[in-house]
Amino acid sequence: MPDPRLVLLALAICGLLVIGLSFAPWLNFEGTIAAADGSRTSFDLNGTDVSRLRDLESVGRQDIEEKDGWCSCRVDLGDGYFTALLGLGLLTVVGLNVLTGGNRPAALFAVTVSVGALGLTGWNAVADWGALTYSPDALLEEVEGSPTAWLWLLVAVEVAAAVLGTVLWVIVREADEDYDEYEDGEGPLPEGLNGWA
Repeated sequence: MPDPRLVLLALAICGLLVIGLSFAPWLNFEGTIAAADGSRTSFDLNGTDVSRLRDLESVGRQDIEEKDGWCSCRVDLGDGYFTALLGLGLLTVVGLNVLTGGNRPAALFAVTVSVGALGLTGWNAVADWGALTYSPDALLEEVEGSPTAWLWLLVAVEVAAAVLGTVLWVIVREADEDYDEYEDGEGPLPEGLNGWA
């Protein structure tokens, strides 16, 4: 069984990466209409600027703003803020497990937080993105979005965090069982608090 301290360290690193990558460019949007100089509309949006709940199908005519750089997918409170909070939750999990010497609720919280972050980020990564944008050359243009390498990296980090959270829960569960056996007189005294060295 892995050293729980190494698992907690890896979870803390994952939490920091989740927070940082939540503010990275998640999506690249490209248009199909060429401007006068032959260039096409292309721009990136950070995770904190986009929401999967707001796309081409959810935009009404009254929502369109005729100004350069406007995009129907851009929001003030994007999904990246929520994944950053979940990354902070992972750091909280690490702190709880360090303070308590490891317990099942804190370890289970690690699994819950990481799976929640993975679900939200994965939903953004596999979604079929479409938006309206306004530019001086093309005026109102439909653009298609695709996930960037940063978003896929975030998904990979959250998969790792989910696996690490599960490993932590197994370690804590086995340590608790060893301690129960010791109290029942059926096993040796575990090392450290709740079996943690």
